[in-house]
Amino acid sequence: MRYDETYLRSPAGREMQAIAREHGLDWALNRPDVLRMGPEALRLFGRTGLSSETFDRMHAAGFRGRQIVNLARFAERTGIDVNQAGGIAADTVRIMGGGNAQEEERWRGLIDNYHADPGNAEARGRLLEELRRRQREGTEGQQNQAERHLNLIGQADQALTAANTATTALAAAQQQTDSGIDDLNGPPRGQPTLHVAGPR
Repeated sequence: MRYDETYLRSPAGREMQAIAREHGLDWALNRPDVLRMGPEALRLFGRTGLSSETFDRMHAAGFRGRQIVNLARFAERTGIDVNQAGGIAADTVRIMGGGNAQEEERWRGLIDNYHADPGNAEARGRLLEELRRRQREGTEGQQNQAERHLNLIGQADQALTAANTATTALAAAQQQTDSGIDDLNGPPRGQPTLHVAGPR
């Protein structure tokens, strides 16, 4: 890989190198293709522990920078290991695409749409449909890969359900707390205040 020495020596390049180093991305220090993705992407890669091997595998499978960022956000949101998820995504494109450029692009789109919003029923449903079809009708390698990817989606579903349950419980607790505060502050607006006469 050719390194863009001019960029690496520029103020912008040095700033991105400092951010990469701060977030444990030593593998990205001489990678302008990664550094140019910007500070937020670098911080995200650092938080999730994205490895150079996973980045390169996804890049080799045709995923673009924005799509790798979506993968890392997906991993952060679901708690799934980013390198496991990235490896499965890259393998799915390679195995299901079978060397056909259009088919590989279609699979990248299905996977990226899901990564970008795993709670989106339509994006999730389209990917599930295609994976289940390959699980039924594909070659042995495609069937095995479909099962791996379906298991990953199952893990993500569990994580998202748990997160939504926790959020709902927190909202209910907050509402109950707010209600208690209202009681301390007096009757709700629009209701008359009772005045009790004191002893004469």
